[in-house]
Amino acid sequence: MLAPLLLVFVIAAQREPVPVRAPLSEALSCLRAGPEGSTGFDESLERLPELLDSPAREFVEGAAFVAGEHQRAECAPALLDALRRDRLGRYGKQSRVGELALDALIRLRVAVPHERLFERGATAQPGLLFAAVMLDEEPGQRCDGLAKLLERTTELDTAHWAAAIELTRARDARVAQVLLRQQWRACVVVVGPSGASQFSERWSCRTRCGQGEVWPPYVGYSIELHDAEHALASPRIVRSTRSRAYSAPFSAVSQHLRDTWRLRLLAELAPREAPLSVADLSLTTRDCEALTLRSLAERHRDRIRAHVASLAIELRSSGLLPRSAHVERSVRVVVELRDCRPDRSVALELPQGLDGVRVVLAR
Repeated sequence: MLAPLLLVFVIAAQREPVPVRAPLSEALSCLRAGPEGSTGFDESLERLPELLDSPAREFVEGAAFVAGEHQRAECAPALLDALRRDRLGRYGKQSRVGELALDALIRLRVAVPHERLFERGATAQPGLLFAAVMLDEEPGQRCDGLAKLLERTTELDTAHWAAAIELTRARDARVAQVLLRQQWRACVVVVGPSGASQFSERWSCRTRCGQGEVWPPYVGYSIELHDAEHALASPRIVRSTRSRAYSAPFSAVSQHLRDTWRLRLLAELAPREAPLSVADLSLTTRDCEALTLRSLAERHRDRIRAHVASLAIELRSSGLLPRSAHVERSVRVVVELRDCRPDRSVALELPQGLDGVRVVLAR
C-alpha cells in the first residue's frame, strides 16, 4: 500500500512547476509599449478577454482599443459585455469604455444590437452611432436604427442628415414627416440705396488642450456629406484618433446647409412637385418700412405653406406620408430679417403678430 503512494509523490515531484502569469497591469503595459511580435506581446494579446472582463476601467479601456487595433475577433463577446456594463454605470462617470468598446466592434465589423446602442442613458457620439448602425446588413434593421438616430439627433448634427440621406435613399416613410415638421426658414434682406454692406455672422472658437498624452487615445467619427447638387450617395465616415484631451465648441451644420439638404431630400422623395431652392426663400428690398417687411414675411409664409401642402399630397399618394399626418396644419415658419444697410443708425421695426410666422433679426 505504501509503495503506490510513494510512486505518486515521486511523479508529482518530477512535474514542472506551473508558470505564474504576469499581473494584468503588466500585460496591459506590454500591449501599450509594443511593438507587435516583441517579447511578451503575443502572450499579452491572448489575455485581452481577461482584461475586458476586469472591473478596472483602465484595463477595459486599454484592452478595447487594442482589440480593435489588432483585429481580435475573438474579443467581440467580451466587448459586447463591456458595453452592457458601461451602460449600467459600472465604470463611473469618467468612463470611456462605451466609446472604445463600440469603436472596437465597428473596426471588427460586428453589428451591435440596437437595444445596446439606443438604450436609456447611452451617450455615444452621433457619428459613432451612425457608423455602428450602418454595419447592419439587413436593410429593414438598418433603417430602424437610422430612424432612431434621426429622432435622437438634432438638425445641428451631421449624423442627423446622414441618417436622413440613407433613409431617403431607401425611400423609408419615416424620414418624410421629420423633414416636413422641421422649422422652415426664409430670409428678407434689407439693403440701402447703394446696395448692401457685407453681412457676416460672428463665430468664436476656443480650444483648450490638455497636458500630456492620453492612452488609449480619444476616438472620433466624423461624417462627410457629398455635394447636395449631385446624385444621393452614402455619406463618408472618417475615423480619427487624438492623444490629447481638449475642449472646443460643438461643430454644427450651418443653417444654409441644413436648408439645402432638407429641400434636396424632399425633392428626391416627391420628384413630381416643383422643387424649391434656398435662393427661392430669400427676398431683397430697399424699402425698410414696417408694412413692406410685413408683406414680404407673409409672402414667404404663404409660399412655404403652399409648397408643404403640395408635397404632402404627393407623399401621401406614394405611401411616404400617412393619411392621418396633417403636417401642413402645423408648419413652423421663421423669417430672418437681415439688416445689410450701410447706415444702420435707424433700427428696423420687426413686424409683430403675424399668423404662423416668427420674424427674428439676424445678428
